[in-house]
Amino acid sequence: MVRLLVNEISVMVVDDDVDLIEIMSDIIQGEGYSVVARAVNGDDAIECYKRYRPKLIIMDVIMPRKDGIEAAREILNINRNARIIMCSSIHPDDLVDVAKNVGAWGVLSKPYASEQVREILESVLHDYQ
Repeated sequence: MVRLLVNEISVMVVDDDVDLIEIMSDIIQGEGYSVVARAVNGDDAIECYKRYRPKLIIMDVIMPRKDGIEAAREILNINRNARIIMCSSIHPDDLVDVAKNVGAWGVLSKPYASEQVREILESVLHDYQ
C-alpha cells in the first residue's frame, strides 16, 4: 500500500472574500498541505472541483452566484465521497445544521483561528496521513 505524504494532499479553498482565501491558504500550506485551487463562488468551485479533484474542500456558505450549500450538493453529486468543510459567520449551531443537511464532514465558524483549522484538517484527513 502506498502512503501519501501530507504535502500530496490537495485542498481547494472557496470564499467570496479573497483576503480570507489567502489567510486560509497560508494556514493550510503552513500545515504542509497543497492548495491546488481557489474559487470565489459556487460555480467556480464546481468547475475547479471537476478539474483538480482535491481531497478536501473548505467552502464558505454565503457567496454570490451560487452559494456554498448548492455548490456542495452539486460536488457531492459528482463524488458522494468528497470531503467538504463548510465555513461561515452564521451562528455555529445553525452552521452545524446546514453542514449536516448537505453532507459536509465538518464546520468552521468565522473568524477562525489557526488552531481550529489545524484540528479540523487533522480530523477530516487523518486517514490520508
